[in-house]
Amino acid sequence: MKKHENVKIDMLQIKLVVCNMCAQDIDTSKPYIDSHVSLEKVWCYGSPFDGERHTIDLCGPCYEKLVKLLKVAPHL
Repeated sequence: MKKHENVKIDMLQIKLVVCNMCAQDIDTSKPYIDSHVSLEKVWCYGSPFDGERHTIDLCGPCYEKLVKLLKVAPHL
């Protein structure tokens, strides 16, 4: 026989997303709308950022500005 008990599980929930470029709050209340871009990179041993984990969030307008700066456009 198995006896069960209720347990409380703590979860992390995103409270706010802020654009790294313009510092404006990004509305994430409508998850079906692409309102921003998130990038994450864990740098390997020997890299300029050895062992660091970088996360970057950009709002739509700032992502458009970034794309215009690229010498090679992203794949469509």
